[in-house]
Amino acid sequence: MSAKIEIKNGSGYWVDITGYLAADDGYKVTRNDLDSASSGRTLDGVMHRGRVTSKEKIECKARPLTQAESETLLGLIYPEYVDVRYISPRLGQRTVKCYSNNVPATVLLTGPSGEMRWKDISFPLTEV
Repeated sequence: MSAKIEIKNGSGYWVDITGYLAADDGYKVTRNDLDSASSGRTLDGVMHRGRVTSKEKIECKARPLTQAESETLLGLIYPEYVDVRYISPRLGQRTVKCYSNNVPATVLLTGPSGEMRWKDISFPLTEV
């Protein structure tokens, strides 16, 4: 089993984005619970939960990217919904539909060879 993460492109092919990610950070998977409207603490301090479902959010942080690499990566996550294949710590290999939003990028005026690079690109892939 490989810890790679893939996104299906507009042509229906899986694209491995693992090489775009920061080597030390990889990706982080967080379980997000959706509770019912009746969930919460009562006045006696008791917590009442009514978990409706759980969804996973994958947080990715990219290494510094060239213009061409950033266009490729950000183009893959731009559609409203994307198909993502990854390894979940709880569920193993998964293929899910996700959305992504709020994607920052900072321009590095020069990279190691004097070319422009983009850094601080990070993005969530949130299961729908």
